Amino acid sequence: MEILVYLALALVAATLVGALFLAPACSLGFKPLLSGYTIVIYTMILYIALSAAIPIFFNDMVSFFYPQYSGPDRFFGALMVNWLGIVLFVGFYLFITRQRRQNPTPYRPVRVTNPCFPFTAYALVFSGLAMKALFILRSGGLRAVLVTRSAGIAQHLGLSQSTDQATLYLSFFSMIADAAACWLVLEAMRARRQVFFHAILILGTLAMTFIITPKREVLIMPILALLVGFSTYYKPLLLSKAPLFLSGAVFFSMATLAGRIFLPAYAAGITLVKLAQFDQLRKFGIRLLSTDVAFFDATAAGIYGKQAIIMKFGGWWNMIYRPNLEVISYAIPRFLWPGKPDNLVDVSTALLSIIEGLPLDKTQGGFGIGLIGTSWLYGGGLGLVFGMALLAMAAAFVDRFLLKTHRASATRILTFAISATMLFHLYRQGTVGWVFINFFQTSATFWLTVITLAYLVSSRRVHVRPTAPALP
Repeated sequence: MEILVYLALALVAATLVGALFLAPACSLGFKPLLSGYTIVIYTMILYIALSAAIPIFFNDMVSFFYPQYSGPDRFFGALMVNWLGIVLFVGFYLFITRQRRQNPTPYRPVRVTNPCFPFTAYALVFSGLAMKALFILRSGGLRAVLVTRSAGIAQHLGLSQSTDQATLYLSFFSMIADAAACWLVLEAMRARRQVFFHAILILGTLAMTFIITPKREVLIMPILALLVGFSTYYKPLLLSKAPLFLSGAVFFSMATLAGRIFLPAYAAGITLVKLAQFDQLRKFGIRLLSTDVAFFDATAAGIYGKQAIIMKFGGWWNMIYRPNLEVISYAIPRFLWPGKPDNLVDVSTALLSIIEGLPLDKTQGGFGIGLIGTSWLYGGGLGLVFGMALLAMAAAFVDRFLLKTHRASATRILTFAISATMLFHLYRQGTVGWVFINFFQTSATFWLTVITLAYLVSSRRVHVRPTAPALP
């Protein structure tokens, strides 16, 4: 049976690599590194192939968190379900886009002769930075904010992670700085002027965002936007750079996760020796496994632990309703509905409650099982077909309307970055609830800022002078 597991993993890896060769071309005729389609495939490589390889090769095919749902037979079954999901996604995507014809357009980069950035963009940046600074002050200062980014360290020092509602709104609306700074640096790239100044501005803004925001995902949109901006205005990033991009994604995940542990430890004056004494190093390892490495383990548990998950929810309908429909209440401010649910209850929450032996409503967080695992849990083969068709439609929509490289603007690039990030969350989280929460908490203000700047740009005339055609 072990041989079959190795063969299944090889089949999954080969299918994902082959899927990259089917990536769509942009309007200039070459295959770009980043598109809606490639974002999904990259996510599958990280969360299926790489995630499965860890327990298979380094833990004797035993799950780190769900040993009762692991073993060669169940790992083989989970790999085959994932392989089927990959094939369905690629097939649906090619079917949806089969009638599309890409007519290569001569590459005509433009140089803005009068690059006067709107005053409003700078005002938004500095207003957002002021909100971030005020958030830090209202939270007790920089040290208190850093320390409470780690629940374990905050608990060890007797500090509370709770924040009043007004302070939380400061963090929410401060994302206007991130969007406006991204827009400014993209405009600077296009104009080839003041790029260094705006690069420093965006780096400082993102550093403050990382400090005050517990979710690392807020950094994904700006990073994608800057990569696409570089590809559009400087040198096209081709699909051949995929291995480098994936390596960078792994490094980003490890580095930001380490920052969530070691920066709070440094702010609290805790050495590595003391950190090990109250189990934070072990918890860091568990966090690393649970968020990035043990994703495949959770998917296998979701596939084979269906009855236990249904029992946690108290029925099949509740398993559908609470992770996908109840989340609408989270858009309502608590001062309008004081009794709204405190925490999102998801399939991943049910898996964690099974491990910890806690009631469902007393459990927070969880280990995501992805759209493939969730689709199979909800409806077996038919559920998987529906889920992958939905994912393919979303990816095709992003690529059809946003891959217009020959006339890419800062607004179009930022819209693509937001859409690609939502594709990532759709696959990684697998339920409407988590996608909605991620958009509402990390993307709504960002998106509204982009819309505002797009309106301002369209209302002013920008004179451009085309240069000589040049193919990448």
